[in-house]
Amino acid sequence: MYQILIHLEKKGKMKKKKNYKKKYDYIKPSHHRSKSGRDAIEVLDDFEVTCPLVWNACKYLLRLGKKPNEPILQEAKKAKEYLERKIEFLEKEAKKKKKMEKRKAKGLDYPTSKKQMKRVFSVWMDLAYGDED
Repeated sequence: MYQILIHLEKKGKMKKKKNYKKKYDYIKPSHHRSKSGRDAIEVLDDFEVTCPLVWNACKYLLRLGKKPNEPILQEAKKAKEYLERKIEFLEKEAKKKKKMEKRKAKGLDYPTSKKQMKRVFSVWMDLAYGDED
């Protein structure tokens, strides 16, 4: 709408109004862009951030303090929440890895592929029924 009004103004088909405002862009608001004109999403794509939790945390940190009528502390807490979730995930993964290493050290390694499962099954069958060759 705003662009149409400017276009009509330039052509001289409309009297200049002093009190119309530029509409708020809900798709790409100005607080999503840096001084250089780059969006936080573009920056994160350049760094090839693949984890959604880290991606969202960085997005909030890059836009920190730029959103109108939203306290900086609230946005910082959002970023913190995403980082805490990522840390919890990493800690769980580390525990699982440590547990699997202990099982491997004891010789209690689980088969992980179909090929390994077939091999284990054939060994069990041989033990249970004997080798019929």
